[in-house]
Amino acid sequence: MKILVLHGESLRRNIGGVLCRIEEAVPNATFSFPTAHIRLQPRQHGVTSSALDLRGWFEASQASNPPDGLMTSVEDLVLVLEYEGPFAGIIALSLGTILAAMLAALLHGGTIIETHEEAIRNLVEAMPYPECFAALRHAPLRFLILCAARAATESYYEWLFQEDLGVRTCYVVGDLDSVVSYEDWGAVPKRLIARGEPVMIVHPDGHHLPTDRPSQVAIV
Repeated sequence: MKILVLHGESLRRNIGGVLCRIEEAVPNATFSFPTAHIRLQPRQHGVTSSALDLRGWFEASQASNPPDGLMTSVEDLVLVLEYEGPFAGIIALSLGTILAAMLAALLHGGTIIETHEEAIRNLVEAMPYPECFAALRHAPLRFLILCAARAATESYYEWLFQEDLGVRTCYVVGDLDSVVSYEDWGAVPKRLIARGEPVMIVHPDGHHLPTDRPSQVAIV
């Protein structure tokens, strides 16, 4: 079983424990770790960005439609799906969760193209349909594990999430997360229509996948 892992700002931070638990439960599990193309500046004074290895999938602070870097990241991930897939599901952190939800919606298909065309006809603000998906042959995803999920509340994402994504979802949030507010995290399950009731896991750590064994086992 192949699983795509979409990082947050810090590459592979505190994810080893969860991956080990998955490997224990699913011995044939393998993981792919694509790296976002945008290098971010460190917040800490006197530490180089190369030392922290901070990366971003798109410029989240921008109000442009779509945000700078988003479509490039989608195109990069389509190549990963094509050449390293097929993937059963995605584990995503922070801003990577928006990409994960987008990929799930686009791979699920349904009437998403018609929904996008209708949005354009009705002059509704909508990001462009990623044409790189037109020739992609990849089965719909089966699950999403979204940690410190960010809500894609901007109107240009609206057409992506009108239908059931057809995946099982697990939402993971840290009690000490100072980046994603409780309100923002709580908005994600309302935004995404998933198959069945989502699994909700609250762990005692911060803005990363849990390091405590009970939470890791619960994710598996």
